[in-house]
Amino acid sequence: MARSRLLLAAALLALVAGRAAEGASISSLQFLGEARLPNGLMFKDTEVGGLSALAWDGAGATYLALSDDGSERAPARLYRLTIDFKDGKLEDGDVKVTGLVTLRNTDNQPFAKLTVDPEGLAQAEGGFLFLSSEGRAQDGIPPFIREYAPNGLVRRELLLPGYYLPTPDGKRGVRNNLGFEALTLTSDGGFLFAGLENSLAQDEPQADFKVASPSRLLRFDASSGRITGEFLYWVDPVFAQPKPPTGRKLNGLVELLGLDPQAPLL
Repeated sequence: MARSRLLLAAALLALVAGRAAEGASISSLQFLGEARLPNGLMFKDTEVGGLSALAWDGAGATYLALSDDGSERAPARLYRLTIDFKDGKLEDGDVKVTGLVTLRNTDNQPFAKLTVDPEGLAQAEGGFLFLSSEGRAQDGIPPFIREYAPNGLVRRELLLPGYYLPTPDGKRGVRNNLGFEALTLTSDGGFLFAGLENSLAQDEPQADFKVASPSRLLRFDASSGRITGEFLYWVDPVFAQPKPPTGRKLNGLVELLGLDPQAPLL
């Protein structure tokens, strides 16, 4: 699920996560503003729009933003950003794109068109990154969670349970465009949590008007990559009928933030 603008929420939460990792107690969040990136913004011959995740690199005002482009307009990629919070607020002009990292597949090649759906991002020690893809269930392309080096090369792939992988009949595994949307590391870097946007096909139902959806969360040991837990989070029902009634109805778990060594903030 792409975002057409960069919202304060992501930037602020990344900042909060960094402070939590430094041992500060986080008891509340405060809205400081919003920065919009212009439609059609270009950087090194790529379109920047459709940012799906944001991670603080742990130093100063530098962030990494994940493009939600499935290699349609340019190869799948990350952007480096600087975000200016010096005056205590966020507004248009405070976000600058400063760098580009092209992501690679397991063959160390840029992703081919429509072979990936980048969604979740979490920064680990040493500049390494965890990244999730929803996959493309309708095309038989499975989701993945991988660790990447700062230069965009794959370091390792985390093994997913078989029942997360989509089947051709659509009756099992992640739903199309409703897979691993949310990703976070706990503040001590010990655990990685990955959350589905909506239920697996076999879990039923998908979120709808007055209908909640049971999204699964996986907890990985970040060092070994081994799954150490699986949890259920009920996504709220769609709060209102669309107008017209045939319009899109969707509610989902789109982000997580780890504030302590045990569990993330939903």
